[in-house]
Amino acid sequence: MPRLNAAGLPRCNACVETGTRCTKRARPKCGPCVTHDRDCVYDIPEDIQRPPTPQAPSPSREATPRSRQPSNAPSENRRPSRAPSHPARAQSQRRELSRAPSVDRGRSRAPTRSASTASVLGQRSRDVRSPDDAELQEHANRAARLQRLADEAKEDLELARRRRRNREPEGAEDDEPREQSHRPGSSAPSKGKNKARNPSGSDSDEAMVPGLMASGSHLPMPDHAIDVMKGGWVFHLSLVFLTNLACRMAYNNRVLDSGSARDGRKSLSLSAVDANTAKRAETDLSFAEWTQAWTRMLTLIDTYKPALWERWEAHYKLVYGQDDIHDHWDLWLRYDIRMRMLTRTQRNVDTTVINQDVLNQVERDLIHELATARPQIAPAPSTRPSPAWPAAPSKSSSDRPRPQGPSNRPSGSTKNTSAGPTAGPSSSPAPMADTGCSMAKLSATETMPRLAPASVPDAASRSTPAPSAARAVMEPNNAGSDPRRVITPLLPLAWQAELTSLGLTEEFGDVTPGLIYGFPIGASRSLTFSSTPPNHKSATAPDRLSVVREAIDKELAAGRYSGPFKREELEARIGFFRTAPLGVVEKSTPGEFRIIQDFSYPRGQGEHLALNDEIDPNDYPCEWGFFDDVAKVVVTAPPGTQAATFDVDAAYRRMPVRPEDQNHIVVYWGGEFFVDHCVPFGAASSNGIFGRCGDAIARIYSRRGMGPVLKWVDDFLFFRFANSSGCFLYDEQAIIELANTLGWPWKPSKIKFFASLFTYLGFEWDIPSRTVSIPPAKRQKYVDRLQNWAEASRVSLHETEVLVGSLIHCTQVIQEGRPRLAGLTSFSASFNHNHSQRFITKPPSKRAAADVSWWLARLRQDTCTRALRTPYPAHPTECFMDASTSWGIGIVVEGHVAAWKLQPNWRKPGADIGWAEMVAVELALTAIIASGLRDRSVAFRSDNLGVVYAVKSGRSRNEAQNIALMRILEQADSHGIDIQIEYIASADNPADQPSRGSIPKHLPHIHWTIQIPPAIQPLLQRAPCQ
Repeated sequence: MPRLNAAGLPRCNACVETGTRCTKRARPKCGPCVTHDRDCVYDIPEDIQRPPTPQAPSPSREATPRSRQPSNAPSENRRPSRAPSHPARAQSQRRELSRAPSVDRGRSRAPTRSASTASVLGQRSRDVRSPDDAELQEHANRAARLQRLADEAKEDLELARRRRRNREPEGAEDDEPREQSHRPGSSAPSKGKNKARNPSGSDSDEAMVPGLMASGSHLPMPDHAIDVMKGGWVFHLSLVFLTNLACRMAYNNRVLDSGSARDGRKSLSLSAVDANTAKRAETDLSFAEWTQAWTRMLTLIDTYKPALWERWEAHYKLVYGQDDIHDHWDLWLRYDIRMRMLTRTQRNVDTTVINQDVLNQVERDLIHELATARPQIAPAPSTRPSPAWPAAPSKSSSDRPRPQGPSNRPSGSTKNTSAGPTAGPSSSPAPMADTGCSMAKLSATETMPRLAPASVPDAASRSTPAPSAARAVMEPNNAGSDPRRVITPLLPLAWQAELTSLGLTEEFGDVTPGLIYGFPIGASRSLTFSSTPPNHKSATAPDRLSVVREAIDKELAAGRYSGPFKREELEARIGFFRTAPLGVVEKSTPGEFRIIQDFSYPRGQGEHLALNDEIDPNDYPCEWGFFDDVAKVVVTAPPGTQAATFDVDAAYRRMPVRPEDQNHIVVYWGGEFFVDHCVPFGAASSNGIFGRCGDAIARIYSRRGMGPVLKWVDDFLFFRFANSSGCFLYDEQAIIELANTLGWPWKPSKIKFFASLFTYLGFEWDIPSRTVSIPPAKRQKYVDRLQNWAEASRVSLHETEVLVGSLIHCTQVIQEGRPRLAGLTSFSASFNHNHSQRFITKPPSKRAAADVSWWLARLRQDTCTRALRTPYPAHPTECFMDASTSWGIGIVVEGHVAAWKLQPNWRKPGADIGWAEMVAVELALTAIIASGLRDRSVAFRSDNLGVVYAVKSGRSRNEAQNIALMRILEQADSHGIDIQIEYIASADNPADQPSRGSIPKHLPHIHWTIQIPPAIQPLLQRAPCQ
């Protein structure tokens, strides 16, 4: 009899042999058999027959050897065909042959019959009865389908064998085993199959699981490939990292690294191995290497993105199964690369079918690439062989024109893939953009000079990438190469090593891939045609033409632009593209200008949606060192603390944009086009892209003991504290040297050395005195701006907004000026904000003019200084306030209640419910001050959101409400009260009933004297105590 488990049910053979519990929660299979994907059967001795069923006896069958014995397991658990499957039939086979159950072979015991454990469970598992005619017909149909699949599999196997005999080896190493060339259905990793194991550790045949395929990833994968997938597969992962050669290099390096750790010898870093691999173009992969890499790619997807495994397995089989894949290998390889790149930004694209538009575009690009390939006059050595001059295009079985190009390319010819001259005999042309790994050639190298202790080099002294060697790049490049590439002075491998050593890869794992492959600009749509709107007048004005031309020449010399190109030529090289209108704005330094691209154009209808309308800024978060963050460090700093400021040289222009997004940032000038390789000014994502790297380097400095570090865009603030002996642990040179190892370009002229006084965010900070001031030069600049605005009879929206922005900046120091902006903000709101109406002017309103007069007088005073302090301690009780137009105002302070009835004459122009709610806040503040409270942070609760927002911002557009707010802020400042106001629902507000004249009896009345402000005293009458 079969052995029984604790529930009295029979234990299956596998659980008996492995000693595992045989739970039947997953009938008709037990839990362990479901986990290990094996047959759940038990053995019945020969002398015990199946018990008869009530309906009809089962036909008896003689025992047969196990190798041929039909299984009585449920019909959906069938053994799959061992022949390779055709990709086009992969889905049907997966449904028909869903599992590969284990088979016990060669056991040394008498043949036994095998029965499903479900067969002894009676009616709890299934009804045992004779099959009816419909079921018999279904069994016959199923048998016919299985026979058809078996026949098709045999045909596929024979076809694969013939192809292997007739095909030359493609790119395989002589010293490594040849990859099998049969269909991927038998070699691609399958979900769950690698989980089967032999519990006993035996190497006998009994431990074999039929249908279990060995993983193609027997060698360790490079760290870069794992990091990309761990980071969510946001960036394109080149398959060059997953070939046998790349994995063997990673494995050998790890062995070398391990041995070196033991004997103390210096070893090659893992990042250097990845860098060597990254130099190879993905388009150079052979068919054998591609299949090697895809096997590992599917393993990575199954491990880190399991929800996408079936989708990408189907894509792999779809490409693999193309009848002309060997005849047109270059085409299908590029199609696969393009689809994997495309889906990094368009995640909803269906990769399980041929995307015909993508295929057509890839085909056009390849034909153009082959047709325009020319030998270089003086070719530099190249690591990338180019295809031979193509023959006339042939037609495939689908009558679609294909470029002729053999898979085994001759290595004797080279192709110019760079838009500029090479740097020297040791350089190779820039790789194609679709490789996603052109970092190694186009980044600053280890030859970049480090700073000498006594000097800070100018950016011009740095070695530049090959494409930026000379002004010769102005000549049109007719070689037909793709000019899109990754350009950055930052050293990705050094960043990776630094982030890894400091334990920051989890937090900033996306930084290194971004530096290698470029950062996504955020475009969410594919281009179906090219568009070139005209440039703005600020750029085309006669006195600005030279400014724009000089800026373009500078970018070309730095290698950050490629070109110029004509429209047709550029479309042939990169496909459709779009430009944004150029504009010129003045920098804060007189005589300096910045070129911007208006990515918010068109505003409304246009040929294309504006790029900024496609970008979601929430996808590009970064940290900001606000005023309060600096103040917090200053007021808590120990004696002797110093600070220094550093500015990044051309910050945005150091950040690379991934090549496939460079179609969205092309520059148009003078009838010519330039491909921009770096983050431009004007894109909604630009600050977030730079900020991400800025956050990473700030964290690196902090972990290295150089900090705290705060930053505002490209301005960095370093604090340092003296130790017990009065010495500092680092200086400016240490900051510069660490930046040099990463290729981070500080601007020497903007470095301000460590001191107890420093300028940051436009303010002067004094650490010893704990004060912050508006510098005299800034004050004069703001006074001139106010004077010009006040003297104008009519002003524009732009002029008013600039003025308001300057004064909001000043309120960080002059806090009492916050309510003095309400008139200006109301006047600004009165303009039509439609872009087409931006040049309309208006005479200033009286209220706005009054605000400007107040600010003129305040900024002309001798000093504009604010004393910094730590926040006051929190007061334990909350203050509640409310108002109603039907009765009056109620407050609850320190657990005591008071109420005032509004007099009939309280309503005046601007005095509405919002005004009454603000007066309620004023009365609550007056009551808490009258109780004797000082130097505390007090929580206020109001059920009027408008009042909450106004108090937090320090101003209100409602003039009457704003006047009350001025009194509130003045009172709070003079008595040391920090108001922390938040919203509370009316139903939860204990001041709601008192404001309606109904005073709760359980609350005591405020018994201390409250001095009502004279401005509102005539409008209120206090309710008597009851």
